Amino acid sequence: RINVGCLLVSRRAVFKVRCSSSSLSMTFHLIQITQKIRLFADDCMLYRRIESPRDCDLLQEDLNGLLNWEKKWKMVFHPEKCLVLSTTLKKNSIRRKYYMRSHQLQSVDEAKYLGVTINNKLNWSSHIDSIVAQAHRKLAFLQRNISHCPNDIKSMAYFSLVRPKLEYAVSVWDPYTSCNIKKLDSVQRKAARFVTGDYGQMSSVTSMLDSLDWPPLQRRRSELKVVLFYKILNNEVDIAVPLDKPPRETGHKFMVPQSRTKSHLYSYFPSTVRVW
Repeated sequence: RINVGCLLVSRRAVFKVRCSSSSLSMTFHLIQITQKIRLFADDCMLYRRIESPRDCDLLQEDLNGLLNWEKKWKMVFHPEKCLVLSTTLKKNSIRRKYYMRSHQLQSVDEAKYLGVTINNKLNWSSHIDSIVAQAHRKLAFLQRNISHCPNDIKSMAYFSLVRPKLEYAVSVWDPYTSCNIKKLDSVQRKAARFVTGDYGQMSSVTSMLDSLDWPPLQRRRSELKVVLFYKILNNEVDIAVPLDKPPRETGHKFMVPQSRTKSHLYSYFPSTVRVW
């Protein structure tokens, strides 16, 4: 018997599952429940666009289908670990209570999925606050333990243990507000002082970064997004491209999609195609 936990989301509704079985037949049966499901390792996300009360009923039916899957494969869901997250900018959105085995699932304003914190407004401030705090703690650990090591060792430690925290899944949450950009840059600026050993108040951190030859984090984020886009276009990553091409275009040129909200304007595909 395998214990399973979950997460659910609406307008896009997300249902997250944890399980330790890798049986392909189990996976195929799960996919047959609904096409609005995403699997990654031992995590699963169930989601649906909610535009009417009928969509809420369909989402509940999807949950019921997962319970049938649970019984067939002798697995146990933990409804108390399941979360419902509704992502919308509408003031009067459609709300609904969802249940698993008569247990009402908890509704939240934010939830973590695959290491990325998603909130109900689809901005990334809470996620960035979390990773910046983690990065500062790791950097403080390095300062306590290897402050007397050569600069190249300290640089390697920063590249290996701290910077990856600031760039995990960055194609998804790349910030566009100056406030969040400065929060991320503050970690690298602090790391530059640590590596050079220069904590003088009158010292120029910009000069330190130049001497260390560290590229700006914002440039690295743009490059990582373009690299991922290249992999998508060359079928190295199984992600569909939701972009239109100009008339009679057969290459890799795409039209910039129209955006009504900043969440969409600065999301992955609209922001990356402008750089591409």
